[in-house]
Amino acid sequence: MIAHQIHYHLNQGKDLYAAFSASLQMIEGTYAIALISPLMPGHVLAARRGSPLVIGLGVGEYFIASDVAALISVTQRVIFLEDGDIVDLQHDQFSLSDLSGHPVTRPEHLSQLQADAIERGEYR
Repeated sequence: MIAHQIHYHLNQGKDLYAAFSASLQMIEGTYAIALISPLMPGHVLAARRGSPLVIGLGVGEYFIASDVAALISVTQRVIFLEDGDIVDLQHDQFSLSDLSGHPVTRPEHLSQLQADAIERGEYR
């Protein structure tokens, strides 16, 4: 359904970011969603409402995941998105906004979680 909404907004002349944002404003319920498209090569658009979404801050690179544990092998520096946030991730930068397109800032956190704390040991 989201893909159809995005397609509809693209056909109305909106760019991909605006179509993604407009589509998210129309849906109900919880989500954490990421979008890649040949219309914006090198970009990952992601958003959340009610479900967790975290940006991992690497050295010259960025990651997106549902929780810190998924990122701990690559970085301990994270930004927690809030409901209604949209992130536009590129390999060397990112921007955050709300669903209306207004820029927002979120604080950086340093995770205290260690990689060995999330290992499954003998359980695979």
